[in-house]
Amino acid sequence: IPFIMGAVLRRQGNFEEAVSYFKRAFELSPQNANVLGEISNTFQTLRRYSEAEYYLNRAISIAPDDIANYRMKAWNYWLQGSLEKARATLEQRPKKADPYLIEILINQELFERDYKAALELLSSEFIEYKEGQKALGTGFVYQLLNEPELARSSYDSARILLEKRVREFPDNPDFHRLLGIAYAGLGRKEEAIREGKLAVELYPVSKDAIRGPENVRYLAQIYVMVGEYDAALDKIEYLLSIPYQYLSVPLLCLDPKWDPLRVHPRFKRLLEENSHDDS
Repeated sequence: IPFIMGAVLRRQGNFEEAVSYFKRAFELSPQNANVLGEISNTFQTLRRYSEAEYYLNRAISIAPDDIANYRMKAWNYWLQGSLEKARATLEQRPKKADPYLIEILINQELFERDYKAALELLSSEFIEYKEGQKALGTGFVYQLLNEPELARSSYDSARILLEKRVREFPDNPDFHRLLGIAYAGLGRKEEAIREGKLAVELYPVSKDAIRGPENVRYLAQIYVMVGEYDAALDKIEYLLSIPYQYLSVPLLCLDPKWDPLRVHPRFKRLLEENSHDDS
């Protein structure tokens, strides 16, 4: 019951209260590494990375074979801008199958700017947990490799699949935001922005303080892809102003999806103004 209370409170944006319930749940079940992982996730969302790492280390000590904790620890290091520590963490993971690990490994290669290694991982067989993700990721890497025709082909493959999913599940924000990325990759600006905005409307931050911001981040990415840099920066500034687990100033510096913004004076100013907030 305390665990469920913590999960509900976190979705409502009551993060400190959620932590107290998660800690109570751990007192009642002191060998449950999953509870420690949720405490860490909450601290990551609050951008309190040293506390997040403390609980992740405890989770790994209790459940050293659970790959999820290594994935989260890599994220924690990326959020602080440390590619080296993230790489070392991933190399320490148990060598067993994990359907969610592939995205983490791909991100590590992208952040290290080894695009060919990222493409090799994308070309391998793996289980996708977001339909169209593989084609979208392949399209993005081909863009980075300056292979526009191959990028377009991949984005179009994703478009075909995602348009079908949107027709089948019109109220699912995940399919709309992914379709928005596909349209942006194909240069279909108005349609891309429409889909990105629709995802935000379908599942806003006000409805879910954990999952809602993710739709805003996708909309920011769409704005970057279609050249609407000020609109993208509006969303990035907003995400940096609220608790959010998947964006920080150091991560903005690592992630190539934000590269088009790097010469923008407003982006440079944003990094300078917020650099002291992430620790």
